[in-house]
Amino acid sequence: MKLLEEKFNLPGVEVEEVPVRSYPYNDLACHLFGYIREINDQELIAQKDKGYRLGDNIGKTGLERTYEDYLRGVSGGKNFEVDIHGRPLRLLANQEPIPGNNLHLTVDLKVQAAAEKALDEQMAFLQKYTKWRNAKSGAVVALDPRNGNILAMVSKPGFDPNSFVGVMPQTVADKIYRNPLHPLTNRTIQGEFAPGSTFKPITVISALMENKVTVKDRFYCSGYDPIYKKLFKCWIVDATSGPREHGQESIIDGLKNSCNIVMADLSRRVGADTLARYSRFFGLGKPTGLNLYPGEASGLVPDPEWKRKNTKEKDWHVLETMMFGIGQTYLTVTPIQLAEVYAAIANHGKMYRPRLISKITSPTGELVTRFNPQLTVDLQLSPEILSVVQQGLTEVIGDGGTASSAFVGFPLEKYPIAGKTGTAQKPPYDNSGVFACYAPANKPEIVVVIFLEQGGSGSGGAAPIARKILEAYFNLDKKPAPVAPATPVDVTKPNATGNSASTDAQPPVKKQGSTPEVSTPTAPATGNGRSTAPLVQPEPKPQPESSQSVID
Repeated sequence: MKLLEEKFNLPGVEVEEVPVRSYPYNDLACHLFGYIREINDQELIAQKDKGYRLGDNIGKTGLERTYEDYLRGVSGGKNFEVDIHGRPLRLLANQEPIPGNNLHLTVDLKVQAAAEKALDEQMAFLQKYTKWRNAKSGAVVALDPRNGNILAMVSKPGFDPNSFVGVMPQTVADKIYRNPLHPLTNRTIQGEFAPGSTFKPITVISALMENKVTVKDRFYCSGYDPIYKKLFKCWIVDATSGPREHGQESIIDGLKNSCNIVMADLSRRVGADTLARYSRFFGLGKPTGLNLYPGEASGLVPDPEWKRKNTKEKDWHVLETMMFGIGQTYLTVTPIQLAEVYAAIANHGKMYRPRLISKITSPTGELVTRFNPQLTVDLQLSPEILSVVQQGLTEVIGDGGTASSAFVGFPLEKYPIAGKTGTAQKPPYDNSGVFACYAPANKPEIVVVIFLEQGGSGSGGAAPIARKILEAYFNLDKKPAPVAPATPVDVTKPNATGNSASTDAQPPVKKQGSTPEVSTPTAPATGNGRSTAPLVQPEPKPQPESSQSVID
């Protein structure tokens, strides 16, 4: 600071102030927040009417990009009259910077931190102690089915935004931009995965709604389909222990046991077009409407017409319909889409648009705009039919259910859970685990969806992650929310402007133009006029996921 004061008396000495950004939580919620960097020539031309100048920072992705217009403030500065030596004589004008607005997030800090930790720990465990050595990526979405509030959004691998501050070392750049797992891709909204058996509730609902089956109907699983024999088998045939068939079952048993034979029978009865229609009823095949850059993938809902237009083999076969009913064929979903499906089941058919922001306030706390929950569709599902599906999903977690082992010792009497396991194959890669659930089952407050790529099964790989998230949500883990480091490093540019974001369920989370720190429960955050350093590398395009098949 002394050098800065004396710079006019030190010929040949140039003092340059550089904006620096610090992220005290490193990669926590990195895909949610996104990042900013120096504006490029194309953006400068496009934003010429908004007062941007060379050297300004601008949001590139995530909330930084989506709400750039709200988060960006107005730059300040001073104009001096100087002598021939460049020494100031008098102040001509002084414009104080105006901070940007504050975003109030729906994200629950404790749930977010628990989800990140649980996913990291499970991947590390699987890599070290099991045959699933390639379990290195995945996604978690947690939301409130009553209003669409996103409570947690995790995509792994992630990136440390601190890496983008200043000049990025080539080794760090290679780790991010040449990583085959694409850490900059937000898998929660851009990853397209086979849902596996987590799709089976839609199969059951379609059959019941179309009166193709009744609750009293019984099915028999010998391990193999009675028509296609060994061309279509139940997952239990390949189980490592126990029986190789489910025997006689009801529809509820079919969900509890995740029986492929029951679902294949239902799929044949309703047909591929009806399965596709109900899939679209639940929002599959199109973005959910979440407002977060770079936007959502649509996923894919296949049907005979789609196959005729998009594949060399034009004909759709009955076997493909059966595979569709268990989450196979060409069907893909994003984690946020699957979370919406289970939110609809939990919320009696009502679907709310997912939202991350509850409101925006000015630096002085005045309301700028509010984002109320938005009901997008009421599926008007029969209460009787929903109760059948909900009972089946609850029994998945109970004794003998496919997810029972993951919830041994969990207080299900107090916090009953309804959920579904799924296991996906994507040759030549290892199996991936999928799990979707909501709790409490009798009065749902939270939906959790896990996709664990190359992480084994839904029951052994993904479900344990969901358990830890639910333990955090219901305060069963007895752990406080994480606390930010005492004093984040931050060098402020005099004419910089800033803004912040906060959660409703938890204290504010500072955003663009400031250190995006998650404050402690006793220390709400506000905008503070900080700025960030530019990035130095080009942004890679997200890589699309290839098609998958699924087993269970």
